[in-house]
Amino acid sequence: MMRFTFLAVLCAGLFSPLAALPKDLSGAWVLHADWGPKLRYDLLCDLKQDGQSLSGPCGVVYGYVERASGSIGSEAMDLEYTTTYQGNEVHVTYQGKRQSDGWVRGQVTAGFFNGDFDAAPLAAPPGAWQFHVSLGNAPDFQLLCAFKASENVLRGPCAPVVGSVLQASGTADDKGVALAYDTELNGAPIHVMYTGAVQPDGSIKGEASGGAFKGVFTAKRR
Repeated sequence: MMRFTFLAVLCAGLFSPLAALPKDLSGAWVLHADWGPKLRYDLLCDLKQDGQSLSGPCGVVYGYVERASGSIGSEAMDLEYTTTYQGNEVHVTYQGKRQSDGWVRGQVTAGFFNGDFDAAPLAAPPGAWQFHVSLGNAPDFQLLCAFKASENVLRGPCAPVVGSVLQASGTADDKGVALAYDTELNGAPIHVMYTGAVQPDGSIKGEASGGAFKGVFTAKRR
């Protein structure tokens, strides 16, 4: 049955918190950046460690998934990527120290601007899913999601959409996959839904809807 196939893929390779895996920190991470009252956002990153090197996609503000790279040692961790903000290319760097509680805390910089950030690994599958969504006349956007699965129920964070990690939930059974979350569009609340089927290549394809917008989506394991 497709339910068991899909959940098996989602659950493959569950990992423990940072303290339990000192040699390999591969997995899903949530990072919160605080630049002051006018700009705060969350990232959801799917990081893979190779020696002391880190790399992987990070879901960032306004619908982009960027490729991040960096390094991690016994005391420090850093990540960087180049993105677009208000039409301008921006190189963002996160430099932090590893804490005894498993978190990483430090400073984020972009040009002359500085802020603070903290990051922690998620108790979720290390493999994240990247969604590409087309909703009618609305701009296409991407999401990076990491799900926990219990029986046929799915829950987990998805990023981005206007800077905050969203909590998605849904089901996977022999009829297909259904996911949803609540967010805002132009200041108004909107309920976004995804209904699709697992394809022979392991991807998920189906229909997406949010308010008056209707379209399609494709999701692939990262």
